[in-house]
Amino acid sequence: MRTLSLGISPCPNDTFIFHGLLTEAVRPEGFKLALHIADVEELNAGLINGDLDVAKASFPAAAEVASTHVTLPCGGAIGFGVGPVLLAPAEPDTRSTQRPRVLLPGKHTMATLLWRTFHSDIGAEEIQVRFDRIMPMLQAREAEYGVCIHEGRFTYGRYGLTLLEDLGTRFEVRFKQPLPLGGIFAKAALGREIHSALISAIRASLALAQSAPDAALATQRRHARELDDAVIREHVRCYVNQYSEKLDGAGLAALAGVEALLRKPLPPLAGA
Repeated sequence: MRTLSLGISPCPNDTFIFHGLLTEAVRPEGFKLALHIADVEELNAGLINGDLDVAKASFPAAAEVASTHVTLPCGGAIGFGVGPVLLAPAEPDTRSTQRPRVLLPGKHTMATLLWRTFHSDIGAEEIQVRFDRIMPMLQAREAEYGVCIHEGRFTYGRYGLTLLEDLGTRFEVRFKQPLPLGGIFAKAALGREIHSALISAIRASLALAQSAPDAALATQRRHARELDDAVIREHVRCYVNQYSEKLDGAGLAALAGVEALLRKPLPPLAGA
């Protein structure tokens, strides 16, 4: 039986949605899946380089493969109140005269796109690091700014950091749509039959997690950077919504806002 590679992040929304597939309680019809869990920017690179057949990836990364991939209408992260947050040390060093530095979680992430869109005038030096290093580095004053994603929007206070701006809210106000962070993208060459089977499997995996959240929580704990159950559940509450099951309506309209910022098209919707 054919095996396809599928990459997702360790973040609680991904491991919740893919709980059924990670535990093999849900199996796709006609092929096997080899699941890889990696940092978001690693997934972006895997998508762009063609190393993964299917990947959860940032929308700016997907724009780089618009001619060779499709967007699956499920499994993504789109919504209100889910965006990257711009942070700074609670007591910045006002004596520093050097060029300000900003920590970013990857050049193809929505976090970087929103920073460049709304704060390029600061002229900060961009330092790309893995997302879970940003808050500790900012706490250690290794930069003046940091754009944090995933669980960080709930836990930055523990690091003595100050919220300067919710960049997702700024996108929402500008485009009057939810913010698209990432989606599930598959190689177009896989064909419609496999695309359809992938969509069915992802939706079944999500439905299983929704019906048995405690079992899904055990899966999430195995992969989460932040092990606090309350934070994990809050993450799911914010990031898993109607667009996770079906990308339509305002979710699809929001993609036009991303295309406007990128000035590039995104991969077409599978089956469209």
